[in-house]
Amino acid sequence: MTQDAASAGSHQGADRPGVTVSRDLDAPPEAVMAVLLRAETFPVWVVGPGRVIDIDPSWPGIGSGFTHETGRGPFALRDRTTVQHVDADGGRISLLACVRPAGRAAIQLHVAERGSGSRVVMHERPISGPGAWVPEPLYRPALRLRNIVALWRLERLVRSSPQASAT
Repeated sequence: MTQDAASAGSHQGADRPGVTVSRDLDAPPEAVMAVLLRAETFPVWVVGPGRVIDIDPSWPGIGSGFTHETGRGPFALRDRTTVQHVDADGGRISLLACVRPAGRAAIQLHVAERGSGSRVVMHERPISGPGAWVPEPLYRPALRLRNIVALWRLERLVRSSPQASAT
């Protein structure tokens, strides 16, 4: 299944370089994609959102998304992540994440077969908010570390998923 967003639109950080990290997993691409295509797993592996509040019934269709909460009590913020592109069979999903106060980011995940497992490549690019105007040497190391941890957490989640143990 392949779907694309009608238009990417223009963003103030459109020319900002992003950060790419990768990780090899001992699980087939299908098992990794099964986890990535479940919106309720995002707070488990993504560093930042605390919990998913609501998932659109059409998830993971183009334009669909989920509402997530970051923080606690009076400091909790609700934001939204939406699907920009998905090709489940090709191991690709692109998201637009809105996380206040950090702003918005375009995130691409690609899962490919590698030996008996898979390689996950994650690319994130800030497109608005502080990430779009903070000097690159300041945001890149933090974003890189955050996403390295995210892929490590994704690996742990995939290992514990029924799809990984069934293959």
